[in-house]
Amino acid sequence: MSDPEIFHPDIRPRIRALSTNPEAINSGHPPARRLDSIYESTLKRGYKKTVDGRNLFGVLNPDRAVEKCPYLRSLLGTMLTMAHSKGIATV
Repeated sequence: MSDPEIFHPDIRPRIRALSTNPEAINSGHPPARRLDSIYESTLKRGYKKTVDGRNLFGVLNPDRAVEKCPYLRSLLGTMLTMAHSKGIATV
């Protein structure tokens, strides 16, 4: 939910409302469940992680996600450090 613009135009306003602080979304009602509720009420169909998630992830700009999610930034930094230490990453 870090980039509302990749979602269907009819649900973008609701996604924008949730995307101001994606890290604050609690695990009692995680993003996939929130998306399912939004899809159901707006598009009259459920959110399918394997289809919708894959399609959305395919157009997501990783820089945008890193900008919004400090935990993702940290995870990617750790992975890059590990890759450098093993001689896998050159950048």
